[in-house]
Amino acid sequence: MLLLPINMLGGPVPRFYFDYHPNGDAAKDSVGTVLPNLRAAKAEAATAAAEWMKDHVSVTGAELKLSVRDGKPAALFVVTASVQIGPDLVKPKPRKTNGL
Repeated sequence: MLLLPINMLGGPVPRFYFDYHPNGDAAKDSVGTVLPNLRAAKAEAATAAAEWMKDHVSVTGAELKLSVRDGKPAALFVVTASVQIGPDLVKPKPRKTNGL
């Protein structure tokens, strides 16, 4: 018999699955995380994306799409995070030299 966590209202607590899609790859969450509601899942996804970026950014940057499911194949929402590191796009203006 499978026992599901129960929330304070007597209903089952939802399980959310966080599928990572870094730099075009994919890692599907098969375990999931029990959280009280969708708002908590969004907060968890934002925090997880920020931590992933901190741990995986390279000298050229990184990109992550973190899709969150509730057990069904379709994502409830997607968090997208990216860091791009490149040349300075603001070039200094040439100085006027007054003929010197």
